[in-house]
Amino acid sequence: MNIQQLFDHFLEYKKPVCKASSLGNYRVKYRKLCDTSIIDPQTDIEEIDSQWLQGVYEKCKASGLSEKTCRDTITLMKNILNTGAALGVTSHKVMLVQYSKEGYVNKEKLKVYKKDEVQKIVNWLELNPHFWTLGIYIGIYTGARIGEICGLKWQDVDFVEKTIHVQRTIERGVAVEGRGTVVYINTTKTESSNRLLPISSGIEKKLRDWSRVSRPEFYITSNSVSPIEPRLLRERFVKICKETGVKYKGFHSLRHTFATMMLEAGTDIKTISDILGHSSVEITMDVYSHPSDNAKRKAVNKTFRNLKLE
Repeated sequence: MNIQQLFDHFLEYKKPVCKASSLGNYRVKYRKLCDTSIIDPQTDIEEIDSQWLQGVYEKCKASGLSEKTCRDTITLMKNILNTGAALGVTSHKVMLVQYSKEGYVNKEKLKVYKKDEVQKIVNWLELNPHFWTLGIYIGIYTGARIGEICGLKWQDVDFVEKTIHVQRTIERGVAVEGRGTVVYINTTKTESSNRLLPISSGIEKKLRDWSRVSRPEFYITSNSVSPIEPRLLRERFVKICKETGVKYKGFHSLRHTFATMMLEAGTDIKTISDILGHSSVEITMDVYSHPSDNAKRKAVNKTFRNLKLE
């Protein structure tokens, strides 16, 4: 059996548990490895060992791929091989790869918007009311992911309990065949992502007002039975930042900003984790445990505010 045949087994094995978009991404990644000669699809799997896997890593590095992409490639190859072992079509081998530490940064500093920048964005939204602007409001006031926001329907909003039910996500991904892209309407990524978001007083009235001129089965940001793509909402947010003079740091940074502001307000980490839909509190702590510059400044000022200097 060669690698190509094993990869086909891998995809069949993954079909029942993977979303179509994920299967498409697997195909694209694998095809790129073959097209760039990083791996030879005709390689006999019995020839694969730690040395071979190390060679794949070195070829990835030599081709100019980032350290993260190189490591992700090795992870993919190990997953393919482990699946073969689980299916009984290959023998299990423990394979080790020596990674380079040079140029690898495990965690980047979070990019967040300052409070005055958020205020500028909100001011723009106030002057330019539209259904799609609700997506920006929801991003600011709930920290929801952009795909989750685009997947919200009016029937997900409960004005009695004052909650928004996140239960689907919109994304454009690679087609299952691995060629071209399609829009996927999926369930949330994990069980914890399927959650209830609290509706804050900051957006409750706006949601109520807009809901009166829409229908339960309509998507909130498109006001139709068809959703708008995250790409379109992101492009419109880029335009808002440009018009307000706010440096664009990514739509996802609204999520980081929400979590950071919650932390600085004294909200406990478990509550923040639940609202963000993380699968564990540890993930939230790992991402947001480092205090912001503003939080550190406040802490120092509070500590020494009563100290008198001559």
